[in-house]
Amino acid sequence: MSKRFDIFLNAFTAGAPEGAPAVAYQTLVGSASAFAAASLAVRSGGVVVAIASGLPEADSLFSDLESIADEAGV
Repeated sequence: MSKRFDIFLNAFTAGAPEGAPAVAYQTLVGSASAFAAASLAVRSGGVVVAIASGLPEADSLFSDLESIADEAGV
């Protein structure tokens, strides 16, 4: 995991409840959704399901996740 992603991970997950079975974020824009999904996957050590509102949004989320996967270590 890169130092840059580690900084984001700590800042983002500071408000997420430990061990929560689900977390919903409705106001994320741009690549923030991908960073959120990757952060939660790293923090939980498990699988994260990210749901997009439509096919274009799902394509963007997938592309963003591909871009940060190595940096995030997921």
